[in-house]
Amino acid sequence: MEPVLRVDTAGVHIMADRWRVVAGDLSGGAEPAAGLSLPCQPSAAAVTAGHADVIAGTAVLAERLLAGAARVALAHTWYLENEAHSAATLAADPLIAV
Repeated sequence: MEPVLRVDTAGVHIMADRWRVVAGDLSGGAEPAAGLSLPCQPSAAAVTAGHADVIAGTAVLAERLLAGAARVALAHTWYLENEAHSAATLAADPLIAV
């Protein structure tokens, strides 16, 4: 007998929503305050550049999370439509006992 795939459709939708929240958190990062470092601290420029790289990286990650959440939400919709169609097809077939 083939294994049965069971999908918690509500759980899939919740997962997509959580990804959207995480993406929003990543996008909400703040810029460092400009002009707070002392001239005698040559590493301040490196830290500022590193912070800019982190902001750029979190923006890319946020975009990927949002895209993933959208794909999961769309797959969830397609899954529900397919299940409804399959149920209707089975119900309409007089040879299948439900």
